[in-house]
Formats: sequence, structure tokens, C-alpha cells
Amino acid sequence: MKIENLPEYLLLKNGILIDLDKKEKREVDILIKEGKIEKISKGIEKKDKFIILDIKDCYIFPGLIDLHTHLRTPGREDEETIETGTKAAIAGGFTKICCLPNTEPPLDNESLITYLIAENKKYNYCDLYPIACATKRREGKEICDYYLLKKAGAVAISDDGAAISSSQVLRLVLEYSKTFDLPYFSHCEDKELAQGVINESFISYQLGLRGIPDISETIFAFRDVLIANYVKSKIHLCHISSKKTIQILRFFKENNYQFTCETAPHYFTLTEKDIKNYDTNYKVNPPLKKEEDKEEIKKALREGLIDAIVSDHAPHLLAEKEQDFENAPFGIIGLETCFLLSYEELVLKGNLTIFE
Repeated sequence: MKIENLPEYLLLKNGILIDLDKKEKREVDILIKEGKIEKISKGIEKKDKFIILDIKDCYIFPGLIDLHTHLRTPGREDEETIETGTKAAIAGGFTKICCLPNTEPPLDNESLITYLIAENKKYNYCDLYPIACATKRREGKEICDYYLLKKAGAVAISDDGAAISSSQVLRLVLEYSKTFDLPYFSHCEDKELAQGVINESFISYQLGLRGIPDISETIFAFRDVLIANYVKSKIHLCHISSKKTIQILRFFKENNYQFTCETAPHYFTLTEKDIKNYDTNYKVNPPLKKEEDKEEIKKALREGLIDAIVSDHAPHLLAEKEQDFENAPFGIIGLETCFLLSYEELVLKGNLTIFE
């Protein structure tokens, strides 16, 4: 990680260390020498050459990890560059991020993976772990060369933003990825059902906007977990947003099916009712849903059914987001706000402890 303009010695005084192993908080001082932690203790003696920061009542965490970030390199650097994206990550407390492959061109070959990693090393604000395409051009037809992708540095595969419609292709993807121990990140969406721009409900009819039924997510979550367990391959379900999906996943967990899954802060802090005056900042995919879905997401987090909270950071140009609701792109920025929203909604309101 890049650390700029630090003094030789920096002493952080009176911070609250979150010890995840021991599940305890304790007040400590931290001495940093030339950008590296030299000592963690209570009451470290001050010296003249130390720059001292009193961080009383501030939490000290290990660096956070985001499993689901959309950077725009290569191809859409007008929306976000590696430099601005990784700076946003650090601002939000993330020292490691996994970037999804729905770039232009998509990350479907080893040259692009190599380029992305090399480009990040120019700035080195945080560690970058590319997730490569499952199929060429994310078209759901021809499988990529997973051996070369993993050799280049890919840590998983996905066609995020475009579900693999063919069950047979998905089976081949999962069987092939198992050979190289590459988890498959599933974008759970039935594209034939998901032809709208907002959750299908009374509100979508009120606003006169095309709706997306919540079952478009649930159907593919059900199918993908079944196929992955049939071929005994690793699967991770992206951005879960629906009560129906949670109910299906709870059934799977009770019956010892293997999978992991994630959600994002906008699915447990916002609902479709927040879409006022056709505000495109709330246009996300999958769409915001009802209050009961939001509460079910929080319940699943309390149960440990959902394994991770991710940012699903997806920046766009202001001019793109200022289009009408039908034509504006899906996506919301999240790297800077992911932890803060999660802490406020889940920890301060008693849904989770700081250690969970």
C-alpha cells in the first residue's frame, strides 16, 4: 500500500483497537516507523522526534477487503481510473479490493489481467485482485482459458452484469473452474424477466416505469447453487437483495449445500420508496426492493447466512446519470461509504456487533 509524506516516526495515541481474534476492544498507542507498525502497546513513551496524533475514541481496524468493486479500466477511464478508484477504496478503509470484469473490453484474456495488475502498481494505494470473465466477452457462450487467466493473476471468474443463461454452459464453467480452484461469482438474474428499471411493485406502476420481478434473482440463485453443488464447485452469489432469495438460501444452508453470498449497504439501508422524483442515483441492479426485503437482508446478516458486505461500487459520469430513469445506467458509488453505512445501520442499531 502506498503511504505518502509520512514522518520517520508517527505515534498514534489513545486509539481503540478492534481485536477480531480475541473479540475485544482495548485502548492502545501505535508507533509507526517509516510507514510500518513498529509497536502496539499502552502508554508508549513520547520522544521529541515523534509526530503525535491523539486519536481518542477512534477505532483502529485491520484493512478492510471489498469482494465486489467495479473499476472502469480498461476502456472507461472517463468514469474512473485505477488511481481514483483505489484512492476511493483507501478513503473507505479498504486495503484490498476485487474488481469485476465488466469493463470495455471485458477482462476475458490474460493480457488484460496482466495490464490491470501492472497499472495498479504505478499507484499502489491498495492491493488489487482481478476477477476475470467466465465466458468470452461475457456473452455466456464460449468459456475463457482459466489456466492462463489464473496464471496472470485472476482470483475468481464471473460474467457479472450478465448472467449465464444456458444451464449447460454454466455447468461447463463450474466444472472447468474447479480444476483451477477459481470460485465462480454468480450474477443472479433471469435476463428475460429482468427487462425493467425498478422493482416490479405498486410503486413501479405509480411511477410508470418498467418493473423487474424479484423472482428474476431468486430463480437463478436457486439454479446456480444446485448446479454448483452437483458438480462440487465453488460458487459465490453476488449482491443478494430479495427476501425470496434469502428464504431459498436458508433452505440450502439447512440442507448442507455449499455456497457463499454477499449483499451491499444499499439493500439494507434503502428501499424502492426512496426513489423519489425519478432520482437515478437510486437506480441499481438488482433494484431496490420493499421494506420486508430490507429487513430480511438484515436478519440474514444477523444469522450469518450472508457471508460478506460489499460496496458494489459502480461509478458513472454525471451526464450519464442525469438522463431520464429509463436510459440512465444502473449503479451507485460505494467504496467511500460502505463501511460507514454498515456501521451505522447494523452496529449502532444493534443488528450486529463490531466484531461481526
